[in-house]
Amino acid sequence: MTTITKGLLAAAICLVALILAPAAIPTDSWRQTLEKQLSVALGQPVRIGRLYVTLLPRAQLLAEDVEFVRGGLTVARMRAHPIVASLLRERIVVRQLQLEGIRMDSTSLASLLRRKPAPEPARLVVQAIRVDDATLIAGPVVLPDIDADILLGPDGRPRRIHASMDGVRVRLEILPTASGALQLALQAHDWTLPAPPRTRLDEVHATAILEAHRLEAWNVQARVGRGSAFGFLSVRWKSDWIATGEFSLRDVPLARLQAAGKTPPALEGVLQAAPRFVARAPQADRLLARLQLASDFVVSDAVVRKVDLQVASSARAKPRSGVRETRFERISGHVALRSGSLEFTGLEARTGALMASGHVSVGADRSLSGRLDAQMGEGAGLLAVPLRVSGTVDDPRLAPTAGAVAGAAIGSALMPGVGTALGVRAGQWAEDMLGSLRSRPRAPAIRDRSSPSSP
Repeated sequence: MTTITKGLLAAAICLVALILAPAAIPTDSWRQTLEKQLSVALGQPVRIGRLYVTLLPRAQLLAEDVEFVRGGLTVARMRAHPIVASLLRERIVVRQLQLEGIRMDSTSLASLLRRKPAPEPARLVVQAIRVDDATLIAGPVVLPDIDADILLGPDGRPRRIHASMDGVRVRLEILPTASGALQLALQAHDWTLPAPPRTRLDEVHATAILEAHRLEAWNVQARVGRGSAFGFLSVRWKSDWIATGEFSLRDVPLARLQAAGKTPPALEGVLQAAPRFVARAPQADRLLARLQLASDFVVSDAVVRKVDLQVASSARAKPRSGVRETRFERISGHVALRSGSLEFTGLEARTGALMASGHVSVGADRSLSGRLDAQMGEGAGLLAVPLRVSGTVDDPRLAPTAGAVAGAAIGSALMPGVGTALGVRAGQWAEDMLGSLRSRPRAPAIRDRSSPSSP
């Protein structure tokens, strides 16, 4: 046998050995060992569905269907690329760990952030982590398509994190601080917020600090059309989840803050407001349902669709054909959000000689209730018409109150011309008086002391 033939035969034997070697490796025992190490490192029991070992084209450990036993975290595939020489040493070094198809909820994320590193030296050292197609879920808030490159130090703590989301619309740079916290810098463009009402922001810049029990974001700036928003946000989760914040909205197109649909929004205009909000819940996915918000506001160049205030304020007028809407030069008031319901108080609106004031409530089911007093011209108190608000946001209804309609009919019959306005005022005055008397508690009966007492 020639030397060349012997060499080729030896190479073939080595190749067959490399191909068959993974089948001879007891991966079940490796899987159990890896499950224990991951459980200790992550602070929760971990289960691995399948484990494979490949040596070509390079050494690789592949784990599939990795999950927290208690739920909250799943990883479709986990690939580890170790330094081959370290496999023969007590401390194994993994050059890169690839995590694909992660799905994590907010509870698991908070648990990992609270996890403190083990005091003893780790037997497994990871130099870098690559994350592909991760999804973070917190109730109705879903952050999909997250990719990240994480560079780790010898102690296992991140040295630098580059992350992106929603393609390249959102970029996040994360750096550790001397105190152990993480400093975040976020930039985004043409990004739709993941929480209702899914507002689309043209540009966002923010800086934040992330610690084991809190996230503090300050200097949050956003551009919405020709308008802007500026403020801060704080989220804490040591026991309950608590979110607080305050923002200043300037010249923000109101239509952009409403959920997009097939029909135009019910209210459009340019918004000025300074909302403050707070929410507290046992889990992060319930924060939106517990949100409370309050703010004074002004909407200029407003358009209220499906409402014709001029027709509604005429107690005996007939609706006009065509699209119903009312344009206002300005609408102002105070808004409060509690338990999913909106309360608009101190409302004042004006368009030309037509003015309106009152209050409106929007229920969690989008139902409307309230009262508006419409008035033609300044100081023309005789022409004020009380209107009852009803229906829904999608089908609002304005109609004179029963007292106003009855008064208008009687006034017109008795005094044609001016009698209608006088009757409206008189009818509403009577209705208000009756309502006040009905709601007033009855006085207790007074016993006549001069009458003889019963035995």
